[in-house]
This record gives sequence, structure tokens and C-alpha cells, in this order.
Amino acid sequence: MANRILMGNHASKGYGFFVSKPGKNVLSATGDDLIFNSDSVRSSALHQTVVLTMSAGSSQVVLTFNPVLSYNPLCRAQRIDGSAILTDRFLFQFASFSSFAFGVTTRRYVSAGKLFIDNVDAYGNLSNVSSDTKFRVLVFKLPMTANLS
Repeated sequence: MANRILMGNHASKGYGFFVSKPGKNVLSATGDDLIFNSDSVRSSALHQTVVLTMSAGSSQVVLTFNPVLSYNPLCRAQRIDGSAILTDRFLFQFASFSSFAFGVTTRRYVSAGKLFIDNVDAYGNLSNVSSDTKFRVLVFKLPMTANLS
């Protein structure tokens, strides 16, 4: 397994915080093999920010990562109403089927370059929302900790 995270002295970059792509050793990685490089002005941990609307009468909203990433990224989903944040959850796992109060229950998961947010009932069945529901999603340039295969 490759070293992925380095906070300290990089062989060619000096001191800083560095995160490499999956399968790349952060100790020797440079250029495009680093997904975060605190030494670079253009490097950012944030890949994409978007507001999604789950329309009334639907039970799912999907975000396609743009550009497509070669790994499943860490995502943060916030259910919002205007400027108020109603719920705020990080997606740390490849699949998250947890009881978070977005609706009755919300199922969030990342697969094939997309983030899916499903509104489900107490029994795990898809359930349509009665009014438009908005989510602010932040997609980070950091792979999730779960098995990404």
C-alpha cells in the first residue's frame, strides 16, 4: 500500500501538507499525482460546489462530478432552506445508508462518478418529497476512506 498523506518535509516540495492519488506514493509524487499540495496556489481541497434541488414529487437527486474523478471523493451534503442549514452530513463511506433527517431517512452514496441522494421512508423504500428540497453539496479532492474498488 502506498503512503498517501504527508504533513512534513516532501523530497522535492519542502515542508507542507500533501495528499497523493490512490496507488501513488506521496513521498515521491509530484504534479498530477498530488491531489492536494499546500505548496501550490492552484491546489485546493475543494473540487466542486453545487446546489441540488430534489423536485416535489421525486425521490432522488443525482450530482455528476465535473470533471469526473478517478476515485470516489469525500462529499459534504447540507439540506438547506434559503441561507439556513437544516442538516449537515459528511459522506465518509463508499455507501452510506444512514438515518439522517433529510427526509424521514436519506440514503446517500457515491458510485460511478456520481453522488446520489435518495429520500426514503422508515422502511427503506423510495419516498417522494412533497415540496422542492435543496441540498448544498461540497465535493472534496480527497478519496473516501472506504474500499474504493
